[in-house]
Amino acid sequence: MNGVMWAKVTFTSSFWKKERLLALISNPRALVGGVADYVRGKKPLRWTAPESSHILTELLEEMPLKAKLAAGVSNSLVKYWVGSNGVGKILLDRANKLNALTHDMSISLLEQLDRWKNDSTVKAVLIEGAGQKAFCAGGDITESANQVGTNDPKLFAQMVDDFSEEFAVNHLVATFPKPYISIIDGICMGGGVGVSIHGPFRIATERTKVAMPETRIGFFCDVGSSFFLSKIGGNLGRYLALTSDTLDGYDNLLTGVATHYIESKNLESLYTELNSLQLNGNEKENYQEIKAALDKCCRSTTPDSYVFKFGGEKAKIIDTCFGRQRVEEIVMNLQATKSDRSFVESTLRTLNERSPTSLKITLELLNRAKNDDWTIKKALIQDASLSKVILQLPDYVEGVNARLISKPPRKPNWSPSDIPSVSDKSIAEIFQQIDTDVVPVKFRTDTDYNQYPWGFSDKN
Repeated sequence: MNGVMWAKVTFTSSFWKKERLLALISNPRALVGGVADYVRGKKPLRWTAPESSHILTELLEEMPLKAKLAAGVSNSLVKYWVGSNGVGKILLDRANKLNALTHDMSISLLEQLDRWKNDSTVKAVLIEGAGQKAFCAGGDITESANQVGTNDPKLFAQMVDDFSEEFAVNHLVATFPKPYISIIDGICMGGGVGVSIHGPFRIATERTKVAMPETRIGFFCDVGSSFFLSKIGGNLGRYLALTSDTLDGYDNLLTGVATHYIESKNLESLYTELNSLQLNGNEKENYQEIKAALDKCCRSTTPDSYVFKFGGEKAKIIDTCFGRQRVEEIVMNLQATKSDRSFVESTLRTLNERSPTSLKITLELLNRAKNDDWTIKKALIQDASLSKVILQLPDYVEGVNARLISKPPRKPNWSPSDIPSVSDKSIAEIFQQIDTDVVPVKFRTDTDYNQYPWGFSDKN
């Protein structure tokens, strides 16, 4: 039995016996388009069966190691396998932690994508998260914050390298030579944005919540966000970066953060359609085939009944106030705004809760990215160099400890404690430092650009 034959099996109650299934896997290659294509953490996404997927989970545990390796199945926090039509599947399998990325997970992604980019049997890549709550809630920042607290120079140097490797993953996603599909079903923040938003196909659902929460914890908006946030219409990208506000569901489609939208209950039909594609060695043709499948199963425009959460008067306020070059000017303009005072006051409270240093660093990063028309490589190198600096500042450890580690969470004690106390000179010195002390990023492709080759806000 080959992978194609396996993919055509229809399970019935009489067939659904573990012993019989075990007998079917004597040829490990049958698993490539079969069992491994079905088991996806807590979300069975390929076939329906009369009993729950835990039977297949038990089945996988009993497989010979050779069969597991052939199917791309492992006990790691990232699962990989290749479907019978050449679609490489990635499952971030850490649902109990909202699929937050550890450093080992990032390295695993980097190495696997690097292999797949040159593997002629892999025609496209699809990535998603386990469970129904999150695609990926970001990097496991408690891990790095605990390391910073040790003040060990060698450990600090390793942390800088770790961040650099994460940004190499982001670049590989952005320049991957084959179609890359992100199923952003649930929470998607920080590092989760980095492994999804830079790709050409980004599917949102009603559960999607996209945000860059870094200023809440004393960090800055990294993972190349300075590159894509400037491509969101008006000054909304700047607002999102500074406030950590979310784009929910259809918001992502309207802004171009998502290319397509589908109700989560209909994901099964999407996977069936993608599995039926006959992909070949021509990347452009495969891109068009996948786009046609997504257009068939998903929405590419918002419904008439949809109301954008940042539309109307809010859009005017955001465009007027957040186009300023300094955080103080943004605050002053908000304070002087007469309309929609509820939104204005909520925004001011949010800014006052954020790390003042993080706000100023993030805004300066966005200013430079826009004014200098940064390429994707430039944005990620700046992120790597800036990470080295900000990890030495007190707000990151304080923010993570206060917001994420302390039980219950407490209000961070930022240093400096307010926006006016963070001088423009100190921010300028930080950026002078990263211009001279450049942290290298070991990119896995030579590709670079200052506009996404597949578009962004125009949704392909």
